[in-house]
Amino acid sequence: MAEEVGLRQAVDALEATRAQLDALARREEALRFSLQEYTSARNTMVEYKDTSIGTEILVPIGANSFLFAQISDVERCIVGLGAEVALDDGIESAIERLDNRIRQLTTVQEDLLRRIAAMEGQANDQAALVQETYERAQGEPGEGEGV
Repeated sequence: MAEEVGLRQAVDALEATRAQLDALARREEALRFSLQEYTSARNTMVEYKDTSIGTEILVPIGANSFLFAQISDVERCIVGLGAEVALDDGIESAIERLDNRIRQLTTVQEDLLRRIAAMEGQANDQAALVQETYERAQGEPGEGEGV
């Protein structure tokens, strides 16, 4: 009976850890998507500022559709600041702002990946404990016990 209670507790702890791992993995995926978006915007701005005024470009409007446009200013851009607020800014300043945000997101991502790795180790330890507890409850010898 005590082994069954211990097994149930070990299984519950393992399930909770796996649920936390799933949540962290979803956060990391969203973070990776944001990082890709910021990097893409930064790379586009870098290329854009080195383009000649009057150059024809395609502007994506969604649904895999584009409009033709001509570059009229390579020194300014509009940058979102959050909460539906945007700023008319110099492109160099905007690139710097994006670089800072990319660094911040990268740091957060690295920390999150470390937490995921540690939690995966914890889940593996818990899975081993569940297996060991199950084997004891079934009357089978566990690791370290004599045959």
